Amino acid sequence: MSFGRIEYLYLLLLIPFFAVVFLIQYKLKERFLSMKKLQRSFVSYSLDRRFFKRLFLLVSLSFLIISLSAPKFGVAMEKGVRRGREIYFLIDVSNSMNATDIKPSRLEATKQVIYKLLEKMSGDLVGVAVFAGRCEIICPLTDDYDAVSMFVDSVDTDIISMQGTDLGGAIKKVVKEGFPENDKGFKTIIVFSDGEDFGNSVENGVKVAKENNVILFSVGIGSKDGAPIPVKDLNGRVIGFKKDRDGRIVVTKLNPSVLIKVAKDTGGASFIVRSNLDIDPLIKNIQKLQRKKFEEKGFVRLKDRYYIPLSIGVLFLIGFLVL
Repeated sequence: MSFGRIEYLYLLLLIPFFAVVFLIQYKLKERFLSMKKLQRSFVSYSLDRRFFKRLFLLVSLSFLIISLSAPKFGVAMEKGVRRGREIYFLIDVSNSMNATDIKPSRLEATKQVIYKLLEKMSGDLVGVAVFAGRCEIICPLTDDYDAVSMFVDSVDTDIISMQGTDLGGAIKKVVKEGFPENDKGFKTIIVFSDGEDFGNSVENGVKVAKENNVILFSVGIGSKDGAPIPVKDLNGRVIGFKKDRDGRIVVTKLNPSVLIKVAKDTGGASFIVRSNLDIDPLIKNIQKLQRKKFEEKGFVRLKDRYYIPLSIGVLFLIGFLVL
């Protein structure tokens, strides 16, 4: 058994208080009549109409209070329909996402954006995939946003061993494996990347997305000035910066051109994350997306049983009024 408004049960503490008041009233009246030598008129007081009247009142109040607390017991299987969107966060985890031109780093800024997006979502199914030289779906579509946040928090640039930035292959994998089969509704992938070194497979990924009614949004993470790529040891400490073959430090810069194109070609929109993490335009665009019906296979809930104590309470209240 559970209670929808359990705080009302504290009112039951009033019942013994009233019972004590009635008992004191009885004792005082008994003493008064004894002093006046009228005990005979008070014989069997505890069994007369006045006793049961007060008893019925206390029982009635008890059950009415229990009814107010909304008791629930017994289970019922129900089917439900809700509306929402199907959205995948596709996160670039190549080494360049460790650059710190966006504080504290591009990857950490991406996580902060996703956390803010989750705060604005309701009823949507959300999944998480990461990509570098290949793609992995680390969280399938779910409406458990706490679980999504946990998976996002665990993302780092070591999660994919194969370096590179195969965006086209990542889009294709999420489209084919991330969304339900035979789903004709509109689906969404939000790509978070600095836009560097996408290779030649992007067009193929965009084609697959369009064929499957998948809209791509892109979020560019980084700055035009760029920053060096940190090199870390096994403990995560920065021990230097990535260098090219000539020994010069490599500076990674935001390259939004491909990100803009993939979003435009699929009917989505592109955004650039600045240091203030202003994502209101992204949120507004997502909220415009078509919602679809999700039929839940079934869920168990406890049945409302407030009417049982309510009925008993009303019956005793009627008895109180009749006596």
